[in-house]
Amino acid sequence: MQKKFANFRRGLLSDRGVLKSRNCRSVVVMDRAIAQKLQIELKDKSVIVSPDITDLSPPSPDFDLAKQVKAKSKNRKIVGLLGSQGKRKGFLTMLEVSQKMKEQDFFFVFAGQPGYESFSPSELKRIGEVIDSSPENCFFHIQSIPDGSQFNALIDVCDIIFVVYERYPFISNILTKAAFFKKPVIASETFVIGETTQTYHLGITVPEGDVEKCIEALHDMTLSSKFDRQKYNRGCEKYNYSSSPEQFSRSIQKILNAI
Repeated sequence: MQKKFANFRRGLLSDRGVLKSRNCRSVVVMDRAIAQKLQIELKDKSVIVSPDITDLSPPSPDFDLAKQVKAKSKNRKIVGLLGSQGKRKGFLTMLEVSQKMKEQDFFFVFAGQPGYESFSPSELKRIGEVIDSSPENCFFHIQSIPDGSQFNALIDVCDIIFVVYERYPFISNILTKAAFFKKPVIASETFVIGETTQTYHLGITVPEGDVEKCIEALHDMTLSSKFDRQKYNRGCEKYNYSSSPEQFSRSIQKILNAI
């Protein structure tokens, strides 16, 4: 089938056809690395990096779910996997991490809309077994959470945000929220999330699905000799500036200027 339609993938239907068209004055992307490559390829066209814009409302002090998490953590380090609880979001990885760290000073929060359709029957069975066992070091709230002040209250109550996503080539607004509320991340080392985390020193990156590396990263984050908090704070400030409404306005103005 791919061979049959190969001749049609020319001109505007090719991978870069639309971008190379003389009618295309500028290109907007959210991945800085892709922007640099496109700028070389497209030469005189404007390639603009748009910041990730998300709701950064102040955390709600009255959100009961966040209060429950704080109370049940019993002053342990809170690690949060927030938002969609699907396979691509690293749910199985953090689940296995939590089971291997039952006796350690960490509390794992799984909160957000379910993504059951992404798991195989055997994976769903494993998930059910763990949830039904009511592990004392875990908190499960597999339901949708309103964005804004309530969602941000959950971000704020966490000490570490888990974004070890699998085969996920996109930016995530969870990363933006984590940087804004000064919550270091454990992130997958690939794609734009890994690149952004490394560029701005927003946390520690690990291979996708690597349970042992995640455990090692969690321990490293609690050690000042392994995790430079000052470097992290400076990185957050730079990333927050790059994702600010002012930067978004500049991106829009660049687009308008290119027309």
